[in-house]
Amino acid sequence: MRLTTAVLVMIALVSGAARATQGARGAAPSPRFEAVSIKDFPPQLSTGIGLYWVGLRDPTLWRARGQPLLFLVMAAYGLGQAERSRVIGLPEWSRLALFDVEAKVPEGATNAQIPLMVQAMLADRFKLKAHWEVRPMRAVALTVAPGGVKMRRDRACESPDRPLDANPFRYSSGNQAPAQNDLGCGTCAKFQADGRAGTACHGITMKLLATTYSGQGFGLPVLDRTQLAGAFDFTLRFPVQENAGHTPEELNARRAQAQQEAEQTFRTQLGLDFGFSKPVTLPVPVLVVERVEKPTPN
Repeated sequence: MRLTTAVLVMIALVSGAARATQGARGAAPSPRFEAVSIKDFPPQLSTGIGLYWVGLRDPTLWRARGQPLLFLVMAAYGLGQAERSRVIGLPEWSRLALFDVEAKVPEGATNAQIPLMVQAMLADRFKLKAHWEVRPMRAVALTVAPGGVKMRRDRACESPDRPLDANPFRYSSGNQAPAQNDLGCGTCAKFQADGRAGTACHGITMKLLATTYSGQGFGLPVLDRTQLAGAFDFTLRFPVQENAGHTPEELNARRAQAQQEAEQTFRTQLGLDFGFSKPVTLPVPVLVVERVEKPTPN
C-alpha cells in the first residue's frame, strides 16, 4: 500500500534561491500547472485524509483526492504529516471542507518546480497569502551522532532539476527489502521480515528525513540540524511492537519505549541522533497565513 506523498523539496532554500534570481534579473513568473480542476468532495466518499493522498500520481498529474486545504498547504510548503502546528492562521473550514484537486503537470517540469506550482495554484484559486516566520517552539533536533554518518551518499538524486520520477510515491513492498534501484529518488519502501519492520530509502535528504519522522516525536516538529548536504541511501530495521490489548497507561509507556528504540536504531544504523525523547525549545519556521478564501469554481 502506498503510504505518503511524493518527494518534498527544501522549500525555504528553493524560495530563497528564486528570490535572489528575481532580484538580479527582474521578476520572473512562477511555474504553473497547465490546467487545474477543483471540486467539492462529499465527505461520505472519503477513503482517508492525510498527506498520503496529496501529490504526484505520475509525472503528468498532481492530485489531492478528498483532502482539506490544510494538507494542500502543508504539501505545498514541505511540511510533514505531524507538523500541523507549523501552520498558523487557517480558518476552521480549511480543516473540514474536502476538495478533489487535479492539476496537469507541464512537460519537462522538474522536482523543484512542483511545490512552486502548488503554491501558485493556492494563490490563484484559494487567494492564499502566507509568509514564513521563525518562532520559538518545542521541537526535536536531528543531528549527526558521534562517529559520523553510516549512510551512502547518492549524488544522482541531488539535482533539483532532475526529471520527475515515474513512480514518485513511497510505498510498501511487502515481506522483503527492495533493491535501491527499484525506488525513485526521494522515496522509501516499508517491509517486514524476520520479525522486524524495515524501511528502505533511496536519495533522501536530511530535511525530508526529518519531516518524514516528525510523528515519532509525538507530533512535535523535527528540525534538520545535521548540516549534511545531499541525498542518501539506507535501509533501517526496527523491532515490531504490538500495541493491541493494552491500557492507555501501558500504551504511553510503550510509546516512550518505541521512541528510545527508534533513537537507538537511527544512531547505530545510520549514525544520526533523533532527539525524540528529549525535545527542546528551538527557533522553528512556521507558515503564517494572512489571507485565504474558498476556491473559485472551475
